[in-house]
Amino acid sequence: MASLPPQALVADRFAACLGYPVIIMDILNGNPFRLDGSMTFESWTPKHTPELTHAITKKFFDAFKVKFPDTVFLAGIGYCFGAKYLAPYLTSEGLFDAGAFAHPSFVSSEALEAISKPLVLSCAEEDKIFPRDLRIKSQEILEKNKVHYQFDLFSHVSHGFTVRGDLSIPEVKYAAEKAFTDQVLWFQYHDKTSACCAKK
Repeated sequence: MASLPPQALVADRFAACLGYPVIIMDILNGNPFRLDGSMTFESWTPKHTPELTHAITKKFFDAFKVKFPDTVFLAGIGYCFGAKYLAPYLTSEGLFDAGAFAHPSFVSSEALEAISKPLVLSCAEEDKIFPRDLRIKSQEILEKNKVHYQFDLFSHVSHGFTVRGDLSIPEVKYAAEKAFTDQVLWFQYHDKTSACCAKK
């Protein structure tokens, strides 16, 4: 039996903790970036341009709205590359009610400026794609626009720690578990339809 990829295992945990159906969208079109040296970032990126990937997300969500027209609460997580493509759905007119970014990649200032839905960010201190200056700028934008946000920064971990981190390392295991727990609590808090989170 083939082992499940890390993101599928995380999705199963979310479903168990939240009691929601959890759907994974394949924005990479069956071609994830591999860390085994079999591909280079330069050879991989032309197959995953914003135009191609936005088309995948649009097709997916158009179909989602038809299949699940009675959805009352929708939350999404963008890991790494996925954060860029979740951001447009967290605007005032966006499909999602709340979102989460984990070690986000390539989210532009313009995209952040447009976000108005609640957002929790789980970030790595050692991250060449989302370094300190971008973290600070991102937080400033969210604060300026009075977005309800939570910004967590974990030391001694690197980009990808939530789904690709080495859980035998205590700092990585802690950060991954804390990010997961924060995301669960974030979605529970913002789900106004949930009986367990109804405000008294």
